[in-house]
Amino acid sequence: MRFLASIILVLLGFTAHVTAEVELAQVAVPESDTDIAAREASPQEAESGLLTSRELLQKRKCDYNGCKCSSRGYQFHSCGNCVWTDTGEWAITKKRVSTHIFECGPTGTCCDYGVASDCGTSSARCFVRD
Repeated sequence: MRFLASIILVLLGFTAHVTAEVELAQVAVPESDTDIAAREASPQEAESGLLTSRELLQKRKCDYNGCKCSSRGYQFHSCGNCVWTDTGEWAITKKRVSTHIFECGPTGTCCDYGVASDCGTSSARCFVRD
């Protein structure tokens, strides 16, 4: 009898813990685009030596130079030195430059963002989905 009572108490405790987690998950809501606004760094942030968003990311023009991709119906970014692991076929099939990063469209269309520091190396970005 004592054994059964111990098991029931453990199960009730587990159920209460799971219920609390479910209630927390139901309260969480995604942030809307209006909740997240771009802003300049405050003077304190600028003095801290941390990079601002403008220093961290730079806009780059994607050059539609006639390159083609073997995209397999996906939209993704890939370095020019990437191959599909199942076939060994190049991801960028036309106008490929191993040190450049490309954006591939689902239909095989492509544009070239230019040189990327990791492209052409063994740690290149291959099939990075948007």
